[in-house]
Amino acid sequence: MKKRLFIIMFIAAIGLHLLLRYLMVRKAEKTVAAYSFSGIITDSYLNESDHRAPMIIVNGRLRVKTFSYQLYKYAHKGDSISKTRGTSEYILIKNKKSIIIKSKNIGAYIIY
Repeated sequence: MKKRLFIIMFIAAIGLHLLLRYLMVRKAEKTVAAYSFSGIITDSYLNESDHRAPMIIVNGRLRVKTFSYQLYKYAHKGDSISKTRGTSEYILIKNKKSIIIKSKNIGAYIIY
């Protein structure tokens, strides 16, 4: 009887965890699509106070939480970056070459 209760509780906990993770991802995707910006990257860092979230500073004043470690990896000081409202795509211009990084499920994949 105790073993059956443990198994049921374990399965319920896993189901709840998956549901919460799904809801958080959907909220993050909506948040990413809700804003727009463009400018020159002046700094990038992992925010220690926010679970090492990747942050990019644009034009020395705008702090952007990217949700994308791929963007953080490719974006360097002096690169141009832009994002259009309603999309989850960041356009990164490095050495006159454009890279589109699409934020998806708090990760990213790259389209050249």
